[in-house]
Amino acid sequence: MNCKKAAVVGFFDGLHRGHRSLLDFARARAEARGLQPVAVTFRECPIEYLRPGSSPKLLASPAERLRALDEYLGQNSVIALDFNQELATLTAREFMQMLHDAYGVDLLVVGFNNRFGSDRDKTFTDYQAIGREIGMEVERAPELTEMKGVSSSAIRKAISEGRVDDAAVMLGRRYAITGDVQHGRQVGRTIGFPTANLRQADPRLLVPAPGVYSGTAYDAAGTRYPAMVNIGVCPTVSSEGTQTIEAHLIGFDGDLYGKILTLEFIGHMRGERRFDSLEELKTQLEADRAEALRAFSAASRP
Repeated sequence: MNCKKAAVVGFFDGLHRGHRSLLDFARARAEARGLQPVAVTFRECPIEYLRPGSSPKLLASPAERLRALDEYLGQNSVIALDFNQELATLTAREFMQMLHDAYGVDLLVVGFNNRFGSDRDKTFTDYQAIGREIGMEVERAPELTEMKGVSSSAIRKAISEGRVDDAAVMLGRRYAITGDVQHGRQVGRTIGFPTANLRQADPRLLVPAPGVYSGTAYDAAGTRYPAMVNIGVCPTVSSEGTQTIEAHLIGFDGDLYGKILTLEFIGHMRGERRFDSLEELKTQLEADRAEALRAFSAASRP
């Protein structure tokens, strides 16, 4: 078996459509040369090491990201590096030499505007010149018109503004968060809308902007339910000002406490607001439920 590799380097947060397009190009070039395609990535966000406390919220946990890469490219297709002082100080030449010598990378595929190494002034032409000197071919993936504007930063911005439908287009799937269900105030139960209060499994993950969303809830067994999700401080029933993530699973009647739940966001229905009475809140929730069911039905069509 040929152990020589074709590699593409990146953090791949969210593994969005742009990432997958780059990986597809690398895989095609690898197959044409009889090489094994691999993704070279980092276990933790490099920004957190370089500028502690300034890294953005993540679109996927490290474990989810590595698993998604492995599933997309194939088993044993991910080289996960620890971003530490030694790695941070490597120049582009030193980094490429390490990939060539330690991991058998003969072909390096770079994105259209990709930069790496501590000397980030290098151009694609520079990478090619370095490659020729060390015995590594360097190719640049084409810039695809349909992928313009697709980036992890753009997706984060959309989610943080509540535009989860726009984020889904860029991701190629709906954004979701996972956590375990905690005990809450149980006010919703008194007006016919019991909610599951979600504690995120990884608090580093991005939470959509405050508001009420249509969505799909998945339990640990994969059973799915239409859902309406409230993100915010619940001003009608609480003055604490603490943000919570609450989901009403439409058609579910059971106990979710302590269980794992995944919430997938379909669309933003309205902003969070304070109601003058629980009866007024209930009336609005009934309208929200009808809208959430319509969104779920539309999203479920082939």
